[in-house]
Amino acid sequence: MRKISDNTKEIFEVVDGKGNIIGKATRKECHQNKKLIHQAVNLFVFNKKGRILLQKRSQTKDLYPGWFTGSATGHLDLNESFKQAAAREAKEEIGIKLKQKDLKFIDKFLIKAEKESELVAVFLTNYYGLFKKSKEEIQKLVWLELDDLFEKIDKEEIRLTPCSKYILKHKKVRSIMKNYIDSKLGLRS
Repeated sequence: MRKISDNTKEIFEVVDGKGNIIGKATRKECHQNKKLIHQAVNLFVFNKKGRILLQKRSQTKDLYPGWFTGSATGHLDLNESFKQAAAREAKEEIGIKLKQKDLKFIDKFLIKAEKESELVAVFLTNYYGLFKKSKEEIQKLVWLELDDLFEKIDKEEIRLTPCSKYILKHKKVRSIMKNYIDSKLGLRS
């Protein structure tokens, strides 16, 4: 049996498609029943060269071990806002301290994968300091040129979690990311 580092008894709020709380369930239940919609965040970090940071998930994750995902991702704790969760996950997973004002909200998406359904809020930020990855959560961190990442996704040359794949294939998200680099970082022509 494979070692799992996630707490499968962790309690998640179950929501309807609009984010209204309708109950609670364990992580294990939510990750085995697509009807139990739970909330999550996906944060994408850009460096001063306009590259995007992805993490390769640890082999001990309960779902999608060894797959790539956003810079910092995770579920909301009970009574936590999406912005609070994004800042917390950034600190826990990649060791950076962000203020909620540092997070640019993109949109929320209801994403139905093979084993689970998540209402996911997507955020962008830029960060130019050092990272300290969680050994329990992350196998490695990689920086990619945004256009190269989009090309790899389109050619199916990178194994992304269903959530990150959905987000990064979305035309609106791609456009916002490119504009973010233009306006925030002034790097694209």
